[in-house]
Amino acid sequence: MKLNLRNDNGTLHISWTDGDKIRKPSGKEVKWSAIGFTVNGLSYSRIIDLTVKTVDKNRGLYQDIHGHTILAVRERYPIFDSYDAAYEDRYYHWYYILQPDRWSCVYFDDGNGKTTITEDVEKIPYNVSKALIEIYKTISKDGELLFTPPA
Repeated sequence: MKLNLRNDNGTLHISWTDGDKIRKPSGKEVKWSAIGFTVNGLSYSRIIDLTVKTVDKNRGLYQDIHGHTILAVRERYPIFDSYDAAYEDRYYHWYYILQPDRWSCVYFDDGNGKTTITEDVEKIPYNVSKALIEIYKTISKDGELLFTPPA
């Protein structure tokens, strides 16, 4: 499978090529609690199960409890004044599960404790796509992932 990324006004659209066949992701989205959720048929008991092993902390690369490579992206809540600057410690989190034939995303908001899971991601929004500079470093010129998750 070859990964294809198309930039459309800052939003990255994903598709996969296998020979002459092009597969567009489904982008199936569901809401979950941050405790006990399922992604691609695999169970996770909590959010930290997505980052159990550090691969490269500077690039935000981890492994989950199932051995999949995870790109962890976080963005701080907006800061409007000095009080926020001193006390605001909440973040938005995106955990991209990178598999050779599909990517999925677990989004978690510290502020409300809600989780949104997108299986087979079809697009990545601009604020997260800035982190794709790191993903580009893990993709060969042929669109193959340069790392192989352990079996």
